[in-house]
Amino acid sequence: MNLLDVRAKLAAALVPVADEDPDVQVDYVDALHPPCLLITWADPWLESNTACLYAARPQIIAVAGRLEPGPGVQRLEEMVTQVANRLGADVDQWPITFVSAPRVFEIGGISYLGARIELSVNVTTTSVVPIQGA
Repeated sequence: MNLLDVRAKLAAALVPVADEDPDVQVDYVDALHPPCLLITWADPWLESNTACLYAARPQIIAVAGRLEPGPGVQRLEEMVTQVANRLGADVDQWPITFVSAPRVFEIGGISYLGARIELSVNVTTTSVVPIQGA
């Protein structure tokens, strides 16, 4: 898979198929409408495997809702289970390498309950578009 395709293919694997499925965001946002899945990059973003092959580290931040009393952890458990099942059934390989414990994420000054789901995907960078102005 090419590095430029990772976020779009990951979003396609997680696209909502039922009304209760969480929305999927593929770019950083300043506001959320939970439950949702936010696709970002983990650290380190890329690790070299060979001269032209890298391990890319996309992550999904599963956001169950605002931090408030209620069934937030249960909703988060359901979301992580759904993500694992959907990625396991996808034609592309999406090995999950790490899932954080539930924690607080702040986005746009609002505290949300969520978890990070980190993946490792072999990618190439052979068709990277030149940086403009370089």
